[in-house]
Amino acid sequence: MKRLSLTLIVVVLAMARTALGGTWTNQFQQMTSDTSIISIAAATESKAVAFGGEPDGQGNSKMVWLRTSDGKTWQKQDVTGQEMLILSHLACPSETRCWAVGMSINMQTMGIKNLLMGSVNGGEIWFKAPPLNYSISRLAIRDETNMWLVGGSVVVPVVDGKSKTAFVPKIEGEPFKTILDAAFVGENTVFAVNGESQQDDNGEDIGILPKGALLRSDDGGTNWVAVFRDRQEKPTRVRFFTQKTGFIMGEAAQGPFLRRTDDGGATWLDITLPTPASVPVPSSLDDMVIFNSMAGLFLGSGKDGNGQTYHVVYRMKDGHTLLEEPLPDNKLALFAITCPSQKVCWIAGENFSIWRFEGTDADVVSDDTPLIGDPGGGTDLIGTDLVGLEAVIPDQAAGDGSLSVEGGGVGSSGGGGCASGGPAGGGSSLLILALALLFMSHGRWLRGV
Repeated sequence: MKRLSLTLIVVVLAMARTALGGTWTNQFQQMTSDTSIISIAAATESKAVAFGGEPDGQGNSKMVWLRTSDGKTWQKQDVTGQEMLILSHLACPSETRCWAVGMSINMQTMGIKNLLMGSVNGGEIWFKAPPLNYSISRLAIRDETNMWLVGGSVVVPVVDGKSKTAFVPKIEGEPFKTILDAAFVGENTVFAVNGESQQDDNGEDIGILPKGALLRSDDGGTNWVAVFRDRQEKPTRVRFFTQKTGFIMGEAAQGPFLRRTDDGGATWLDITLPTPASVPVPSSLDDMVIFNSMAGLFLGSGKDGNGQTYHVVYRMKDGHTLLEEPLPDNKLALFAITCPSQKVCWIAGENFSIWRFEGTDADVVSDDTPLIGDPGGGTDLIGTDLVGLEAVIPDQAAGDGSLSVEGGGVGSSGGGGCASGGPAGGGSSLLILALALLFMSHGRWLRGV
């Protein structure tokens, strides 16, 4: 009788936990090969924007926007014009302000230019800033108008919506040229992670170089010290909430890792990735959203024994333990996540798959540690002080909801930025597009792993 009662209690508790927690639902999917969302960003719980690529049916590739304005239905729009727009990372630090980094390719000359784009209405209309002189693949957001552009050979600071002089962090003369992410604490402290993969002639990752490092600056990036360095691992994400408490995520030869420190990096706790119920432990951790020092979501992907891609979502609610999120299915590799709040999140990836999490009060975990980087703390200068911006707006003449890039600016034949020559022609093969995106995303696009 006692054993039966204990069993009933366990069942009731499990049912209660399921009833209290939120649910994941699939909102959009297009079962076509070689299609993928590259990045997704939510401005509010009802407004989000994503960017991806798909075949055009004629042996070429085209890029697309996906948007929702009600949090439920998604509209797909082609990106049209002479310039092929390729964005590697989107971020919305507030309800109205969004940013994107990537490149544009002139389909006549095959010239490539690096770009930063901004939006003041939650990702509906975008503005192009003047071309960047360096390739960048990720935004490290401080607040609405202040950030670092990372993921290239240099760091480009953006102050009040304007790009400033690029720099390379150095310690005792040694440069760290592959900064992949940064986290800001207070007015002057910043943590940055450095890592680099070894690649073959085709741009495929074949190993990790001993360049893994976590750097710290207490004067806004002028002088640096190494919390650790020269590790044969590749930290890809960093998040600090105080000068002592933070997380890093990345990959090593043994597989993905997630670590926490509460003493500024002197010691680290390795957070275990539990084995999912229906798929293997993911071979990579691709993205994360950490709300505070106690709560976060982590997205991983991999391939099973049959070569099928899959994804896993882990939730943290106590600062150090991961639990698998109960998803309707784990099919396809999803590797981008965005959360405007603890109650609402989206994940996205292969086959234009978009899943939404709708949570309850039980999913909200509070923390006395304040969030660093108030989204409303920046000076509102975009649109008034940014020079040379041009709108990326719906082409009314087309009448089909497609997007066209108006005028010159980033897409013009002149100006700065990295350029590469190539054969003339109006089309872009899947191979050219894949190579460009592999370059932008450090060996990850459409492969899912």
